[in-house]
Amino acid sequence: SQLDFKGNDIMIKGLALFYQKYSMPMELVFVNKGEDVKESKQLAIDLGISHLITWLEVLTQKEVYEEYCKADIVFDQLGESIVSMGGLDAMSIGRPLIANGRVEIFDDLLKQKTEICNATSAEDVFIWLEKLILDKEYCIKKGKASREFVLKHFSGDALVNRIEEKINKYLIKSK
Repeated sequence: SQLDFKGNDIMIKGLALFYQKYSMPMELVFVNKGEDVKESKQLAIDLGISHLITWLEVLTQKEVYEEYCKADIVFDQLGESIVSMGGLDAMSIGRPLIANGRVEIFDDLLKQKTEICNATSAEDVFIWLEKLILDKEYCIKKGKASREFVLKHFSGDALVNRIEEKINKYLIKSK
């Protein structure tokens, strides 16, 4: 289904565009999971970046968190789905997240521009990589803003407050 499409091809093509222009050493960590792993591996070979990728086996949640802590930048789905809890977890520890941020949903819902590095194409991925990798101060600033964004909108307190507001609005209407 469309929900299974994670946009790995978009991510790999964007990474390849960046590598082709800058030839910088990069350590890319992918998880050997999903329906398109075989195609992703072949695309990385075809685009000349397979030597940059380490493929890990399926990780525990603790291991995922440890990988996020080691990362400078994290990717989440670039397809038409919605950012996962994993993406929000990465942002909560101060990592910039490149993903399809679904701004048409998040910006309206949260009444604030999302801190997700919104990408829906390989060119978008390339642009974000340029900003984040070539300007370390910006990368750190974006990571801090990502953490603040998640704490403001997705922390336990924020979710409870949002539910409470909805309940109160419903109770007022039903009187």
